[in-house]
Amino acid sequence: MFATKWKSLAGAALIAFLPLSALAVEPRLETKGHEVRSFEPPAVVSVPKDALYLGNKRWVLYGYADCDLHLFAERDADGVVTRLYWVQSEGYIDSRPELSHAGGYDKSRKMELGGLDIHLDTWTRNRKDAAPADSDLEQVERLIAENKLTLPADMAFVRWVHLPDKAQRKELMVIYAERVAAPEDSSAQEEKALANAKTRIHILKK
Repeated sequence: MFATKWKSLAGAALIAFLPLSALAVEPRLETKGHEVRSFEPPAVVSVPKDALYLGNKRWVLYGYADCDLHLFAERDADGVVTRLYWVQSEGYIDSRPELSHAGGYDKSRKMELGGLDIHLDTWTRNRKDAAPADSDLEQVERLIAENKLTLPADMAFVRWVHLPDKAQRKELMVIYAERVAAPEDSSAQEEKALANAKTRIHILKK
């Protein structure tokens, strides 16, 4: 649900977080070592072994999307993040049957990875750009802070999204981000990040 430049995160006026007990609890993701297993679709996302696992968050995003987020990072000697690996599975809760991702990724590029149809978006972000309140990006920033790490000034992002169900109410999202110099040619930085993401992250449909 993390849209390019957070378009899909900025539209909610009222934010509600529900406890996990309020969900129809089912496994969404499971991390073992440097592999994240997705239950829908059945797939495995693998990240480099030198990436540090920062933990996970399970919550109801904006009161209507059951989210499970797992985060890895590489960092330099000063504790500044150099690369992020962000895996998230989510689905709209049953009490909001009208919600769907249909048409939400029409402007995204299309590609195939590990047997999955993927919607692709890229962008750059400066650290001064505040994360929307109670967003999934805010959860990522909290995990980074909890692990006593800091973000660099600028990062290039790559987002891969797969919609596993015909109703398009669920999604598996993988985001890769890497530290970049102050963006002068952001498109070139984004394409370089995409190339690096393809070599550093492996997705395989099971």
